[in-house]
Amino acid sequence: MSALAKPLLIYGVNGDGRGHAARALVLAPYLRPHYRIAFHSSQDALALLRQSFVNQDDIAFVEIPGTRWIYRHQRISPWRSALHFLAQALWLFPREARRLRRSWRHVSPVGVICDFEPVVARAAARAGLPLVALSHQHAMAAMDPGQLGLSFLEPWIYRLYAWLNTPRFGALVISSFFQLPLRSRFAGALVVGGLLRPELLQLRQEHQQAVGAPLAYLRRHGLHRPVLIGLQELLPGTVVFGLDGPPGPAFSGLQFRSVDPDGFLGCLAAAPFLVAAAGHQLLCEAMELQKPVLALYERAHDEQRLNARLWERAGYGLAVELECFETHRLQDFIDQLPHYHCALQKRVGALGNAPATALWMLRQLQALA
Repeated sequence: MSALAKPLLIYGVNGDGRGHAARALVLAPYLRPHYRIAFHSSQDALALLRQSFVNQDDIAFVEIPGTRWIYRHQRISPWRSALHFLAQALWLFPREARRLRRSWRHVSPVGVICDFEPVVARAAARAGLPLVALSHQHAMAAMDPGQLGLSFLEPWIYRLYAWLNTPRFGALVISSFFQLPLRSRFAGALVVGGLLRPELLQLRQEHQQAVGAPLAYLRRHGLHRPVLIGLQELLPGTVVFGLDGPPGPAFSGLQFRSVDPDGFLGCLAAAPFLVAAAGHQLLCEAMELQKPVLALYERAHDEQRLNARLWERAGYGLAVELECFETHRLQDFIDQLPHYHCALQKRVGALGNAPATALWMLRQLQALA
């Protein structure tokens, strides 16, 4: 079937970071035989998607406004971030959703997949299109708060946050490395583990015997200098991704690289362990590759704090608050690497998750239509 003969699928991708885009890269090969795909995204996610699908006649891109954290002195400002998001949710996102809905009249999409992208979710609801929601963040709203270790108010905050991002959906997929009982309201959701690209699994086989340099993945707006100092002192030669470039000659012992799909996956597959921001997609990939992670979370980043703590609870690594990072915490992590490797060897693998999830989503889109 030619690209133009296939129906059009809208795929909304949250633009904050690259984890949501990585999930889209996993699912796209299983969707493309059935649909042309128009990715709607912003920021880092849109850049990664454009880089990954160059000159593909069945792939299109639409830039839309996205959510973002507000930083002050290299730290997330929780109140500024919350107020900024609330203003977007009440004014910007509805306005952009109306504009997007009008633009869809000319292209006639048949369905929508939305990875925690608020503009696309609102536009799909307004247009009455079949909508399958995909996210990790819904785990915090849908799973048993007692087993997540949440305080009294936290579940309500997460439920409000999830609703503001995705007010309505026809079906829900929760991708989560922690799989706990669901609340009754979400009993129909599909809960899967990590969604992994076939290339990553192939690289795992190729690098089973080879051991490369440790890998660090840092958020460029965060307080990353103490982490770089620790890496320079204890792990010279570490490959660092996520920053715009070397922050100065003081870190000449580290290798700074820009993020590209092939180079990053190769370093990830060869790395003996990771020092990284506690993004869910990266933790899923590390778990499948059996890579211990020193999981860094920012104090005000609730999702990554929960990810990091559950990662540590599972025995796969160490959770460290970025603002309190000290070099001795990195040494503690290195000393415990044999224990983390042992725990990871007992984990439940994610092989086959991606094709099964894509098939479920295709069936849901057809049923909702």
